[in-house]
Amino acid sequence: MDPDIKKILVPIDFSDYSKGALRYAANFAKMFNAEMILVYVVEPVIYPPDFSMGQIAIPSVNAEWDVKAKEELDKLAKTEIPDEIKVTSIIKTGKPFLEIIDTAAEPEEGDKQWLKDDRKSLENLGFQVSDFTLTDKKFGEVKQVLEEMDVIFVSGGNTFYLLEKIQLTGTAELFNELVNKGKIYIGSSAGSIIAGPDISPVRKFDAEWEAPKLKNYKGLGLVDFVVLPHWGSVDFKKVYMDFRLKDNYNSKNKLILLADNQYVAVKENWYNIIAV
Repeated sequence: MDPDIKKILVPIDFSDYSKGALRYAANFAKMFNAEMILVYVVEPVIYPPDFSMGQIAIPSVNAEWDVKAKEELDKLAKTEIPDEIKVTSIIKTGKPFLEIIDTAAEPEEGDKQWLKDDRKSLENLGFQVSDFTLTDKKFGEVKQVLEEMDVIFVSGGNTFYLLEKIQLTGTAELFNELVNKGKIYIGSSAGSIIAGPDISPVRKFDAEWEAPKLKNYKGLGLVDFVVLPHWGSVDFKKVYMDFRLKDNYNSKNKLILLADNQYVAVKENWYNIIAV
């Protein structure tokens, strides 16, 4: 007796794996004249108000995200599913998965309470949090882990050490690719600096010698400005007064000084500095 398949449910996250599964399911739907139901789960995008570091959040949409997801889902259906197959697209809201890339914190000494606080804040905001490091990883390993996440959080620490590990894994373009596909990037301190086009403005502060294999100072280029975090902080007053302001007075880069209660929310071609 032949199976009577009327509906095929296909979860979609727009990864290469899910697109492959979609094509596979389309063949089944055509064979059994079944309806395809495509489901995409949208995570609630929440601003990070509890973090103690300068932030960059990309993108900063919430209400518009459902609309964009529906458009992308319908577009995918048109390109991957034959016209004769009935397709229904469903958008659901669920709990987002977040990966903390804590690589920059590895060379730092002490109990790293700031990292623990950031992690706790993320959990309090409703994220399902897991930890990951770029150190000693290959490109494929990083790609597989990050593609499964909804949100990528890059922690504070040594900016030069972090960039070195990104260069060694060859993942700079991967971060850009994932953000362009809709992944949310949140950077804290070093993680916000690395999102810009150039990390050289923070020289003389981070221990550059911790990154002996660093090739250059080119950042991820997710945004066209460089964040200088911790503005107004008592702990960083000497850094700013002694050399950071002086060294960057004639900088070719677009600079944004962020206090510890501020972050930059970025969407497409605009950004907004928000105080919490």
